[in-house]
Amino acid sequence: MKFTAFNGSPAGEKSAAGRMLGVFLAGAARAGAETELYHLGDYSIGQCVQHDDMEKLLRAYQSADVVCLDSPVYSWNMTALLKNFADRLIPLKSPLLTEQAGYEFAAQGEVTAEPRTQLDAPLMSAAEYVQFLGM
Repeated sequence: MKFTAFNGSPAGEKSAAGRMLGVFLAGAARAGAETELYHLGDYSIGQCVQHDDMEKLLRAYQSADVVCLDSPVYSWNMTALLKNFADRLIPLKSPLLTEQAGYEFAAQGEVTAEPRTQLDAPLMSAAEYVQFLGM
């Protein structure tokens, strides 16, 4: 299993967020997982039309079995680094989320009964979600 973490703190490796991710990933490694840590401040992430470091980060994101996004909380929100990264992940979302008389899941332009029932599903704990994914 591969754990990939993205640190959204501008202080990078020296930040409290970076230290927490190090401990998190060390635990995953002790359990036998392959781990990767990316400090987003070390990468150039521009607008979607640019060829920047986002290509490498997207490959890392897509190859992970578990993704952890970490950020210090600034004014009750994530940092701009992590927000920019998260916004650049939008093209990867599947199924797409569209608004038509409320929110519906749309997979390739179709709304099926299965996603609709998944919207009504109760929230799961992390352990239940991992089990749900079959990991």
